[in-house]
Amino acid sequence: MNVATDDLKNRITSRYIIALSIIALLTTAAFYILRVTIQSTQSTGFIVNKSGKQRMLSQHIALDVYRICNQEFESNKELELQKDLLYKHAKEMLAINKMLSTGILSNKDRVGLSEKIDAMYFGEMQVASRVKKYVNSALALLTTNDSSEIDEIKSYIDKHSENLLRDLNKVVNQYQIEGEEKLESMQGLELFLWTFTIFILLLEVIFIFQPMVRYLLELSFANEKAMTELETKVVLRTLHLEDANMQLSHLASHDPLTGLQNRLKLENSIERVIEFHKSHKVMFGVIMLDIDWFKNVNDTYGHDVGDNVLVDIAHIIKDALREDDKVFRAGGEEFVVLVQNIDDTDTLKLAEKIRILVQKHLFKVEGKTFSKTISSGVYHSSLVDTQSVRDVLKFTDIALYESKAKGRNKITLVREDMNGVVSQKPISKLTLKFSQRSLEELLEYKDESFLIDCEIQEILRGKKTFLSLIHKDDLYLLEQLPQKISQEAPFSTTLRVMDIEDIIHICRVNIYEDEDENIIISLVNATKLAENVSDATLIKNLQAMLENTNDYIYFKDVNHVFTAASKSLVDITSVENRDQFLGSVDYDVFAKDLADEYFKLERDVFDNKHQVAQELQATVDNDGNKAWVDNRKYPIYDEQGVVIGLFGIARVISDNEHSDLAMKNEK
Repeated sequence: MNVATDDLKNRITSRYIIALSIIALLTTAAFYILRVTIQSTQSTGFIVNKSGKQRMLSQHIALDVYRICNQEFESNKELELQKDLLYKHAKEMLAINKMLSTGILSNKDRVGLSEKIDAMYFGEMQVASRVKKYVNSALALLTTNDSSEIDEIKSYIDKHSENLLRDLNKVVNQYQIEGEEKLESMQGLELFLWTFTIFILLLEVIFIFQPMVRYLLELSFANEKAMTELETKVVLRTLHLEDANMQLSHLASHDPLTGLQNRLKLENSIERVIEFHKSHKVMFGVIMLDIDWFKNVNDTYGHDVGDNVLVDIAHIIKDALREDDKVFRAGGEEFVVLVQNIDDTDTLKLAEKIRILVQKHLFKVEGKTFSKTISSGVYHSSLVDTQSVRDVLKFTDIALYESKAKGRNKITLVREDMNGVVSQKPISKLTLKFSQRSLEELLEYKDESFLIDCEIQEILRGKKTFLSLIHKDDLYLLEQLPQKISQEAPFSTTLRVMDIEDIIHICRVNIYEDEDENIIISLVNATKLAENVSDATLIKNLQAMLENTNDYIYFKDVNHVFTAASKSLVDITSVENRDQFLGSVDYDVFAKDLADEYFKLERDVFDNKHQVAQELQATVDNDGNKAWVDNRKYPIYDEQGVVIGLFGIARVISDNEHSDLAMKNEK
């Protein structure tokens, strides 16, 4: 956060605090006035009501005295009821008189008596004492039976009742006048407060908000100017980056040695050709070429000469093609040619043309020359119908290896029967029969598409032994072979077998004894066995990894929902076991800030912005030391190349590893 941003934040905060404080004070004042007004109105109404009732009670008492004195009753019971009523009216009038003359209301609230009210009760009118005397005179009627006293009481009440009523009415009127005056004063105060509030708000607008708006406009203009300058710089940088991106795009899609397009472009191109074939029935062909015995070039002349051979063969292939044909370097010494609008016969002729051109070419090194040959597999859409890039390349690869198995420098065309072989996931197998309990004499062999070039003919002629093909560290497994095998107890293990070019292959070996006590050795290419692993086995392998790995591993579908997770991930989330991950998202198991960050990385993967989304996060290892987490997310594709999910893995790394990765990412 820069200085300008801090200053803006402080200004806005201070001005808002001042404005809100003023509004809070005005609101408090309005609340207080309203409360006082309501209380005053309630007290005034209460007092007016009580004074009016006092006026009414004076008449009730006069009427009660008149009835008792005139004996207007048919029974003593009615007389007693009238006396009780007189007593009740008298006591209530005395209580009201005390309340109004002292200002102490029945609810314990106290109100001050105005000068006029005070004068009425205790001044010239003497209302307070007159009420007491009036009521006490009436009460005396209840304690005497003397006719003369009764006549005096009656005479007193008759004489003072009307005057007292008139004065009590004056008291009521005075209370009403004073109540109305209080309301008028409160209304005036409310009007003043409203006017004052409007005035204060106008001052806030003038001195608080308008300066703040001006300051924001100034900042906006300054930011707009800065953005304009930045956009200009970005345009210039973009022009430079476009050139750099074009160069990077070329590097990413082309082989730097031969200049040919690489395997990434190959698969994309074949995919487009397949779609075009489906929609427009345009024929296409694929030629896969591999240089025979290329390892010998590197071993004999060095890798620089090997690179020159690759470049020369790339030129030979390009010169042999039509203008619209494409050639790719698929990897190592393998090249792939993609052709369209050509039948199978012409495709085969083109492959043969390339084979002959390579065979006739002389490669020169230090005054010496040597030649090379190529083996090819040819696929054509009219012969075998396929639906995916994977099948096209796999069929062509099988045809290529068949050319290798036939002695090299040959071309094999993909056939329908290869389609069936591929769908059944064939096993590459070699069976050898040796004479009785000895591995020195090879009697016969059976080659079932064994894709490892072993020197079987040399073994048959006795120039080499089978044991010479076995890795020296695996020979101990065969030392006591006769004692280990029988017809009923075959021996099975894995051995490392070396081909003609001394490349090591792992083979599954089954050894048993036939009826004639000859030794039968069956070798199966382990990589081919792997192709026949069942889905159930693969799932068990995955489950074992998820249960035992120390890394944090998980799988998600394209909707960011967990489909699998490692047991280690449970320890850093809110779930209790791995099963609870299924159907959950990051927001169910992580804090929101982490879930936001992970969702952004995953979105980049699903939007094909990155082949891998990587982030290095600071953390603490199990010993409490500072460490880093290397968090990576990889896309999962279906057979059509559409992203259908992702694979995520995170692991704790050291500071040194973090530094190396950070430096690599910067490059």
